[in-house]
Amino acid sequence: MSSKELKSQIHNLIDETNSMELLQLIFDKLVFDETTPKEAIWNTLSIEKQNEILNVASNSKGGKNCVSIDEMMRNARNESNNI
Repeated sequence: MSSKELKSQIHNLIDETNSMELLQLIFDKLVFDETTPKEAIWNTLSIEKQNEILNVASNSKGGKNCVSIDEMMRNARNESNNI
């Protein structure tokens, strides 16, 4: 789907809704994403969450310890079959 098609579909959905709450959520999300620097999002996280993210990043060793979602699902299936 092209950007133009996606925008058109979003506009149509917005035009069809009567929910002020939903419209306000969409508006707030769009404004927040466009005006908020990424550092500000980081600063909204608790120290515990920041540390958790930093620990995961350091433990990944640049992605060397990462596995694909397919491999992870295979492992999970294998483990559940062994129970």
